[in-house]
Amino acid sequence: MILVTKFFFWLRTRYKGLFFLFITLAIIFYAHNEYVNWANVTGNIGYLGYSYILKNVLLVLVVLIYFIITIKRSIASRDGFDSLRKKEKLTSSAERILDKDKAERASTEGERADESVFDSLKNKEKLTSKAERILQKKRKE
Repeated sequence: MILVTKFFFWLRTRYKGLFFLFITLAIIFYAHNEYVNWANVTGNIGYLGYSYILKNVLLVLVVLIYFIITIKRSIASRDGFDSLRKKEKLTSSAERILDKDKAERASTEGERADESVFDSLKNKEKLTSKAERILQKKRKE
C-alpha cells in the first residue's frame, strides 16, 4: 500500500509531462504504422528501413527531452525555498501576531459585537450558577 501511495505522490507532480510524453509517443507510433501500411500497399518499400531508424531516433529524443525537463524542474524546486517563493514580504511570527491584533482592535464592529454578548449578564442583579437555579426550582415546588 505504501508503494502505491508513493507512486501517486510521484505521479501527482509529473502527470502533465507524462501525459504529453505518452501522447507524443502514440503519435510517433501511429505515424510510423501508417507509413509502413502505406509502403506495403503501394509496394514502395525503399525507405522502410530509414523509417524504423527515424522512429527509434524520435522515440529516444522525446524520452531524453522529457527526462531533461523533469530533472531541471526537480533541481530548481529542491532548493528548500518553496514555502518562501510566492510571498511578497517575509514576516516573522511576532509581526503576524501584532498585525492580527491591530486588525482586531481597529475593527469597531467586532468590539460592538463582543460588548453586546454580555449585555444580558450586565443587567442582572445577581449571577447564579446552574446548580443554584436547580435548587431554586426545587424550593419553589
